[in-house]
Amino acid sequence: MEENNTLNPAPRPARRRPAAVMILLLVLLVAAIVYIFYSRSQFTTLIEHNRKVAMEELAALQADYDTLYVQDSQLKIEVAEAQEQIALLRDSMTNYKATLSLLRSYERQIKRLREEKRELFHVADSLNRLNKVLIAQRDRAEDSLRKTSSRNKTLVEQNVRMQADMKSASQIDARGVVAQAITVLSTGKTRDTDRARRTDQVRVSFTLAKNALAKAGNVNVYVRVVSPEKLIGIEKGDNYFVVGNERMQFSGVKEVLYENQDLDVAVYVDGVPGDFVEGQYSIYVYAGGREIGSTQLLLK
Repeated sequence: MEENNTLNPAPRPARRRPAAVMILLLVLLVAAIVYIFYSRSQFTTLIEHNRKVAMEELAALQADYDTLYVQDSQLKIEVAEAQEQIALLRDSMTNYKATLSLLRSYERQIKRLREEKRELFHVADSLNRLNKVLIAQRDRAEDSLRKTSSRNKTLVEQNVRMQADMKSASQIDARGVVAQAITVLSTGKTRDTDRARRTDQVRVSFTLAKNALAKAGNVNVYVRVVSPEKLIGIEKGDNYFVVGNERMQFSGVKEVLYENQDLDVAVYVDGVPGDFVEGQYSIYVYAGGREIGSTQLLLK
């Protein structure tokens, strides 16, 4: 039995096949390559997604700035600069291929732009609120000024009217103005007439009316007798007086003492040969630089 064991040796272990190892290595290599390409594809997709998100955020920032209303000149410059930076960054992200490092740079710039926007909008909001307050104050001041100006204007107008009324109320007026042609007889006596060829004088009679507001004292009363041809009495020389801003000639004048009571006055206007002609005569009475009465006279 021992001899038989010596004659039959134990079997050798079997060898691994080189082909199986190569196949395994190839499978692992393919898997690694597929994984790498998949990972790169996923990474590229993620970068592209983040780039689009960043560009959308830039577009939103630009839209926010487009709605911002500012009046301050310095703030307008800062807003314009921020909008220019946003436009440049959007162009850069559109025209250049995004990489991880470039994308991180974009994100930092966008973050800074967000912070600048927050600060600028806060300043603009504060300035706009302040401006509204100032505008409201200005409007109230202007309204108050308009009301004050209107009140002052009304007071001035009332004062002017009052002064005009007082001036008008203090003026002397003539009532009952009557003109009569007179013939002077050789005896010195006078006789009324209505014939032009017999007329030597015109008597203008009237009453200076009572007026407690008028200024008392000596008053010059002027009379103008205007024939159909001319002013009677112009041959007397320097017979001028002033009515308003106009310098006029008078036919006759009389100085009277006015004491705020009714005062009867008669002014005689002498003529020269040829002065008195047939027709309608206009007679005017003046005192205090204004016309105070008038009448008509017809000579045949």
